[in-house]
Parts: sequence; structure tokens; C-alpha cells
Amino acid sequence: MRKRGSLSLSVNAIVVFILAFSMLGVGLFLINQIRTNMAEGTTGAFDINELRNPPTSDRPLVVPETVSVKIGGKVNQDIGFYANKEPVQNIFFEILDCNDGGTLVPPALQPKIIGGGLNVDLGEAKGFKVLISTERDDNGLQVGNTYVCKLRACSGGSCSGTGNPIETATFYLSVHS
Repeated sequence: MRKRGSLSLSVNAIVVFILAFSMLGVGLFLINQIRTNMAEGTTGAFDINELRNPPTSDRPLVVPETVSVKIGGKVNQDIGFYANKEPVQNIFFEILDCNDGGTLVPPALQPKIIGGGLNVDLGEAKGFKVLISTERDDNGLQVGNTYVCKLRACSGGSCSGTGNPIETATFYLSVHS
């Protein structure tokens, strides 16, 4: 009986080990899939040919005509930039001057943009995946309104201080709940 009991124990142990390693494999696979999907949706550069309207020397900064964002939320957006005047070191984007046709959104409550940080050589075009976020505040953007906003591209990693504004583009920002 001892042999049968020990045989039964070892078969149970093998089944437990197989299940444990299977679960570990599935868990690692899911974590890898989630990490891959997160990396695709975050900021960075992409192939400029993926843009519907790529930037040109005549239109060096390209942003979609209308960007729809949830109040207090974030949205991924594609922006194109073409360096037509000089090479750009550490490009940075900023949204400013959003208004709904009469009321200017206070600067502290303007939508924020995360992305950029790359160099663009003279005559080169790059696409940027950026993240646009809005704040939930009664004095800022209002649900149901569409705002005219200005997107500014700067060099030097910032649009203030030593950063130099290079190009600007205008787009509509539609805010929903």
C-alpha cells in the first residue's frame, strides 16, 4: 500500500506542477500582450506614411482637423512634422490658446500634450504619437463644446525658456463626457 500511496502522491504532484507551469505560461503570455499593446498606444515616433496627410515643406506641422477627447480623459493622436528650415533638436509640442469662439480657456486648464523628444534632420519628416489629456474643472473645458486650439512645435525640449517656437497649426478640440 505504501507504494500505491506514494505513486498516487507523485502523480498528484506531477499534475499540480503541470497546472502550475501552465498557469505561469498563460500569465506571462498575458503580461507580454498587455505590455505590447501599451507600448503601441503610448508616445513615440512612427512611419510618416501612416498619416493620411503627411507633412510637407508647405505644411510642416500636421495635426488632425478635429480631435475628440473625453473630459478628464486622454486620447492618443498622430502628429506629423517636417523640418523645412533647420534641423530640430529635441522637438516638443504644446497646446495653447483654446477658445470656444469667445471664451479663452485659462492657461493652467489648457489640454496637455505628452510626446516628442526626438531630433528631426533638415528635410526629414517624422510622425509622432502623442497623448492629449484634459482636466476635469468647471472653469476649464466644458462638455459639449468645440474649441479652436493652437498646436505649437518647439525645439530644445520646451516652448518656454530656451525653447524656440518653430511652427504652429490650428485644430478643433471636441469635448464630450
